Amino acid sequence: MANVCTKLTGTVHSVRLFQIDGFTLVAKTMSTTECIKSRWNVDGYEWKIQCYPAYYDPHDWVDFKLMFLGEARSSNVRASLGCLLIHPRIVSHVVEKTVSHVFKRPKDCSAGISLLRPGSSLPVPASLKDDYLTVQCTITIVKELPELQPAPAPRRAPEQRDRVRHHIRCIR
Repeated sequence: MANVCTKLTGTVHSVRLFQIDGFTLVAKTMSTTECIKSRWNVDGYEWKIQCYPAYYDPHDWVDFKLMFLGEARSSNVRASLGCLLIHPRIVSHVVEKTVSHVFKRPKDCSAGISLLRPGSSLPVPASLKDDYLTVQCTITIVKELPELQPAPAPRRAPEQRDRVRHHIRCIR
């Protein structure tokens, strides 16, 4: 007998690059509570990614949060936000950080993902063209699949039934 696998959930992913040019100036002039926002639509749900360029004092960290803006189609929406720092001068020790959350109502917000700011791990940019922050953000949503109804047993064609009956009569 063959093993059967029934998929109960699926996932939907959306990946975008989040870039802030003139990052040093932005981080130095924003308070720890100010953020830069980006709206996304993933699988029909509205989302907002919030970037806090000056999250911790002394402003060595950048924090990202995911906010749910829509209405859940079922009781809740399971989603995650992944962030990966992208910079040509950072090639080692780059790891995507992820936070997951169950969103139940509009304006629910995930915990933050803190990334070390490039300025604290890199020399000061030599020129304005080097002064930027790029983070690859990935939103992943668990998609509940509709309940599957068992497939009806295959029906035999009339001539097959007649042949089976004929064989049974011959055996008797």
